[in-house]
Amino acid sequence: MNPLDIAAVLLVLMAGFAFLNERYLRLPIMLGLVLMALLWSLALALGVWVEPGGPAVQAQVWLRGHAVYEPLVSGLLGLLLFAGALRLNLADLARQTWVVLALVILGVGVSVFLTGTLSWIILAGLGITLPWLYGLLFGALIAATDPVMVRGLLARVRVAPELQHRMAGESVLGGGLAVVLCVLLMAMVVAPGGMAIIDRVIWQVGGSLLFGLLIGLAAYRLLRHVDHYQVEVLILLALVVGALVLAGHGALSGPLTLLAAGLVLGNHGTLLAMSEKSRRHLHDFWELIGGLVNAALFVLLALEVMLPGFRMEYLLAALAILPLVLLGRFIAMGLPVTVLRRFRAQAPGSVQIMTWGGLRGGISIALVLSLPAGEAREVLVLVTAVVVLFAVVVQGLTFRSLVRHIGD
Repeated sequence: MNPLDIAAVLLVLMAGFAFLNERYLRLPIMLGLVLMALLWSLALALGVWVEPGGPAVQAQVWLRGHAVYEPLVSGLLGLLLFAGALRLNLADLARQTWVVLALVILGVGVSVFLTGTLSWIILAGLGITLPWLYGLLFGALIAATDPVMVRGLLARVRVAPELQHRMAGESVLGGGLAVVLCVLLMAMVVAPGGMAIIDRVIWQVGGSLLFGLLIGLAAYRLLRHVDHYQVEVLILLALVVGALVLAGHGALSGPLTLLAAGLVLGNHGTLLAMSEKSRRHLHDFWELIGGLVNAALFVLLALEVMLPGFRMEYLLAALAILPLVLLGRFIAMGLPVTVLRRFRAQAPGSVQIMTWGGLRGGISIALVLSLPAGEAREVLVLVTAVVVLFAVVVQGLTFRSLVRHIGD
């Protein structure tokens, strides 16, 4: 099995999921793809439990043992951040810049410290002893809400425009900040030492964002000279693939590179260099890519959970940590909104809507799959799986009811 085989299998699965969703479930395509991937993964899991060492386990063991796995996960994360950043219009956030920044910083900050520390304590109480830095790593990766899933949720449930802009901006920028913190924390875990950490942060974070900014501006200049959506889609595809390859050769972060490029193109390329027709086609294309990437990451996560090494303590820890994740999100959203109420009116139920609508998905999955092998990775993979499963099945499917209840 080579990378092309893997891509072909994933593509066939996604096409099948899309057909079944459109034929029977009739859910928005992003949510439907992810839900179908979860159902398929559960079916696979039942087969693995009946037949340990079956084809699914063999496939994931093969993936983990080959160099294709890390760039595959990194590439999928980059595509997800690019798809989210491409739809984020910073002009819509102009009146709420400080609000969104407060939500991003508090959302990630509270999750890193509060959720990460409490999760570390719970794991220790269950006999799972990990360094505190791994608790903070979990807090960082679980803080990231999924921009594609959040946008899909907002597309089918009407909330106040102010809340829409906040949730969209917080999901994209919060995902980027979560990646930055994971890079920093991984540097502290793998290569402890002040200079090593500083060098890694400056090069991988600063260098990646600068590189993404430059290639985004270069693509923008190309887009200004054409008015054909097929050519424009090809230009962006070339940018994405080329950026991932060049970032890999330069020891940069592909996801952060594509995040910066997506922000540039979403606020200059699509608005100033494209016609309305091209913009519509481009957004539709990248929404589809985002849904496919999310579903593929859910499949990879399910295969990881099925690998040997599962312990009942891991599941107990996941069930105990899940409410902490929601509590951390509620506190992080509630603090800035409470302060803002003193200066201007807020939409009814803002905290509840932003808490329940902050779906965890592909970004958290990709980040946890990027952790180095070991017990820490095994337990955090399962905890993340439970959190994102709850987000999709419970939060995603009950969000409309919550909004209606608040509006009554």
